Amino acid sequence: MKVIVAIANHGTRHASYVQRLIDEYRSMPYEVAIVILSNIPKDFGHDVEVKVGLPEKNPRSLPFGHKQLFADRKDDYDLFIYSEDDTLITQRNIEAFLETQADLPVDHIAGFLRYEEDSHGNRFCSSMHSHFHWRPGSLRKYRRHYYAYFTNMHSACFILTKEQLKRCIASGEFLVRPHEGRYALLESAATDPYTQCGLKKVICISRIDDFLLHHLPNDYLGHLGLPFDEMRIQIKRMLELGETYSSDVFIPEHTGLDIWRWEKCYYDHADKGLIEILPDKAHMILSIGCGRGQTEYLMAESGRTVEVIPLDDYISTLAEKRGLICLSASWKALFDMPKEKKYDLIYLSDILCYIQDPISVLQACKQHLRPNGQLLLSFHNFDSIKNIRYKKLKSDSVNLNFCTSKMVRRWIEVSGFKVSRIYAPVIKKVAVFDRISLGLFRNRLSAKIAILASLI
Repeated sequence: MKVIVAIANHGTRHASYVQRLIDEYRSMPYEVAIVILSNIPKDFGHDVEVKVGLPEKNPRSLPFGHKQLFADRKDDYDLFIYSEDDTLITQRNIEAFLETQADLPVDHIAGFLRYEEDSHGNRFCSSMHSHFHWRPGSLRKYRRHYYAYFTNMHSACFILTKEQLKRCIASGEFLVRPHEGRYALLESAATDPYTQCGLKKVICISRIDDFLLHHLPNDYLGHLGLPFDEMRIQIKRMLELGETYSSDVFIPEHTGLDIWRWEKCYYDHADKGLIEILPDKAHMILSIGCGRGQTEYLMAESGRTVEVIPLDDYISTLAEKRGLICLSASWKALFDMPKEKKYDLIYLSDILCYIQDPISVLQACKQHLRPNGQLLLSFHNFDSIKNIRYKKLKSDSVNLNFCTSKMVRRWIEVSGFKVSRIYAPVIKKVAVFDRISLGLFRNRLSAKIAILASLI
């Protein structure tokens, strides 16, 4: 089998990683042509071609150099691999790709996820972070294996067969200038086959270990990435629910914006500030829009009973792992809840901006609060200096409420509640100004606000 590999390698900072990749490809039992895309001349040996030059002035346009290279040699190779210089593809990965690709529909392509490893050997799937998640209902079995769609299409590389490459070129969207949108330049270069050339990337979850690639620098450890055990329990749940599982749309999968910033976070960090403002009498809590459940776990850890309506029935496994009681991942869990079911506090976890009719949701919450019950609403504040510029993106095609304190207070009052407390933290960078101004500009300084509201 003839394989061509294009590796984007800017400067010299990743010299050790690119050499590791070259050694790996040299060890494979294929006829491999290695091409390094670089901004400066380099020498990796007689068997490695170095193409020097940027497609455009922006140094981040370098990865797009693989496109014309592949097009020029589309008839010369059986397999085309593009990779950033720090992502390791092994023979095991290539063999798995070839074996599963034979089972997939012609417009589907087997994709990869990346992982990192700490000094103790613990592994974390760095592709799983922020808003990226398994799409509910996407599980399909093709011949021997199960596949599902993961919303993060970036894995810093791709593998294409000759037929797939020609299909991408024929789409008219492969040989394009360097560009960015929801994905930045580097990511766009590595995802164009799936985002704009007509191929659908799926992950083979029934042999997931064969489709994991090591991100060699381990840069994201401690910052983002899901522990392998939490990745695996989601996959286990997907296989248990099977192909027939379908889910009501809890919130829109996309905001409709060309940026990721305002997508709902699935892997939240614990908000200790919210725990501090919880009323002592809030013993029975319902959380709506729960992801990984870090904040809710802190609520339960203090002796409270916490039930959650999760974002989907896959991510709910992570909440269950933390001892939380999961209801169905559907608005029906709230609107069809027995009237006698009551809570001391209902927490809406950063979802107000994704709800089409927030007042109807708040009124439904009202039906399930005890006489002295309260709402806790957390939301991104689009009146803040940090966020206000995004309000100009508002349009009919955008699935996002650009929430402000004034807007949310109005929803609260119309729904039959009164504001009892506002929690508006500020970051350290502006804390001094906040103190000097006696909090007069807090609404402009706080990017995220929480409001505690009581029944009237």
